[in-house]
Amino acid sequence: MNNRISLIKKTLFFKTIFVLILGCILFISACTNRASNGGYSHETNTKSMAIKKYKEFLSDTTNFSPNDSYISSIRIAYGLIDEDDIPELFVCYGTATVDRVHIYRYDADNNEVDYLGAYSQYGSIIYSEQLNRIQAQYGNNGWFEQFIYKIDENKTEIVGRLLSNNVVYYADYADLTADSVDEVLEGTPDVQYTVSEADYQKELEDYMCGSDTLRISYDMMTPLETDISTN
Repeated sequence: MNNRISLIKKTLFFKTIFVLILGCILFISACTNRASNGGYSHETNTKSMAIKKYKEFLSDTTNFSPNDSYISSIRIAYGLIDEDDIPELFVCYGTATVDRVHIYRYDADNNEVDYLGAYSQYGSIIYSEQLNRIQAQYGNNGWFEQFIYKIDENKTEIVGRLLSNNVVYYADYADLTADSVDEVLEGTPDVQYTVSEADYQKELEDYMCGSDTLRISYDMMTPLETDISTN
């Protein structure tokens, strides 16, 4: 009789321990899922807020259009340039030599749209997705200079410059303190900065954090009126 009672007590004890352990596991799992879903929700909400703010910004064309004659030709696109999942905004007016790609970013802390600048020519630009690199090309008389930028909060800074006419190639010749294309070289660098085509391409890949880049151009973008009319 005493043995049976002892066995029953032991059985109840182990069942109680099992239930407590199972309860702890379920509680920890629920907390983990809640934290995970909360993080996802925050990220998703920030992205939604960014798109909403961009549409508000684009609805007032005086924010970016130099004059009314451009409005019907404006096209826009979104892309992930820096490391987060909040898209940057591209705005372009056409495909002429002077048509640069204007880039904006969403400042979540202040719920504002920041203007990062205008880059490249012919309404086309290259970037490394979520690696924080922008490649802008500027050409004159057969020479093309590549400016490589990265986003630093509400501005960009130059991290590299390369020059080529597809016959002769130059690298490491430039003062990277330049902050605009107004300082594009006139003439060519000293011969000591000449590199092979292979080294030029390697330098470009290094600057862009790899060769897996994306091009966004005017012809690939969405007309402004179409974008702001969609939810």
